[in-house]
Amino acid sequence: MYIQVKVIPKSRVTEFVEMMEDETYKFRLKSAPEKGRANKELIDFLSKKLMTHKDKISIISGHKEQRKLLKLPDDVDLSYLNSDNKYASKKSRNHANLII
Repeated sequence: MYIQVKVIPKSRVTEFVEMMEDETYKFRLKSAPEKGRANKELIDFLSKKLMTHKDKISIISGHKEQRKLLKLPDDVDLSYLNSDNKYASKKSRNHANLII
């Protein structure tokens, strides 16, 4: 699956902001856009939120731009971007669902 993203580097926090009207996913990133740091942070953030390995996420275009085209595995669930449980692992989410 391919998604379009817009990043805002040098922000106070790293977070998913919203899906824009043109279906672009908007993110804030703490890292500065220097030496690929912001790109690495974006991939790290997405891999944790979407519970997939970093190697399965790639930047197809826009390495030095705010707007990027990313390739993600087809089986990821993008609804996890909206979850409040930042960086939760699949195991801890499943465990949390069992505790009522």
